[in-house]
Amino acid sequence: STIQKQREAFQPLVAELQDADKELSDIVVAHQSDHLSWEGNGRKIPTLAEQCNILKNEVNKRNETIKSLTLKLDKMSQEITDATIQRQALEKENQSLEHDVLELSIKRGQLQAKERMLLAMLKMKDEVILERIDHITKFTTKFGQLASALHAAKIEKLSLNKENEDLKVRLRDLTPEAGMLKDHLSEKVKENKKQHEEIAHLKEENSSLREEAAIAVDRVRRQDQLLKSAKTKQAQTDTELSRLRQV
Repeated sequence: STIQKQREAFQPLVAELQDADKELSDIVVAHQSDHLSWEGNGRKIPTLAEQCNILKNEVNKRNETIKSLTLKLDKMSQEITDATIQRQALEKENQSLEHDVLELSIKRGQLQAKERMLLAMLKMKDEVILERIDHITKFTTKFGQLASALHAAKIEKLSLNKENEDLKVRLRDLTPEAGMLKDHLSEKVKENKKQHEEIAHLKEENSSLREEAAIAVDRVRRQDQLLKSAKTKQAQTDTELSRLRQV
């Protein structure tokens, strides 16, 4: 039992010694590992120097690449700035063009309205001209009738003058019948006077008709001038509309 007690007393010491031995073994192993590591590092120093030089060269190459990329970036930034300025100029020009297109559209609408108005005026003028032509035709017919009546009146006047002369001769030859013939002659003179008055009236009416016909012809001439002017304006309007359509 004494031996058993001693063994039990030594067990903690043995365990502590085992722990100390293990710790010492760990230290020795660590020391050996450090020693081997230092020896390995000594052999790796040249290799690390070479790698350092390679890395420096790589860094220099990267710096050159960065410098080149920086220059390209600056160039691209300038190009972007120029493109932005050009885009703003184009936008401004586009706004101006849109304004011009709007003005042209308004002007086109005004010209179309003017064209419709001119077409309506031309239609009215055509109707007026047709009416004037019909009026002139009627006056021409009436003028021809009056001319025929005037010619007949002149022939009748000549006949009456001849008859008057014959009566005068007969009056001289037939003195006994002078009184009766005088009365008859007086009646003929009155009738002749009346015919003279009718002829004078016909002349006045003929002159009035001539003046009216001249006025009508002058109106037709002015209407023709207005029609030509309207057609010229229509042609100018058509030309301007054609130019606007092309635009």
